[in-house]
Amino acid sequence: LLESLIKNDNLFEERPEEAYALAWGLAHFLATNHSKNFAQYLRSIGQLEPFLDAKFSKRLELFRQSFGSDTSKLTSALIRHIESLR
Repeated sequence: LLESLIKNDNLFEERPEEAYALAWGLAHFLATNHSKNFAQYLRSIGQLEPFLDAKFSKRLELFRQSFGSDTSKLTSALIRHIESLR
């Protein structure tokens, strides 16, 4: 689910409420726990051309450069973080 959220916008089209909640949780988690890497990632994706579908694969590549390729570990940490906010 995390990779899908990062690499394309399908979740926003199919289940927008879930997508926005997950995106908020991810941004909060990354800003709170990985602020330097999050800032680096935001700078990187900010340099991409807006609204170009061809760039979707680049988003996942840039995410992995900033946070590592083990998205399952990051997903587990994200879930724990979101649950701690309840």
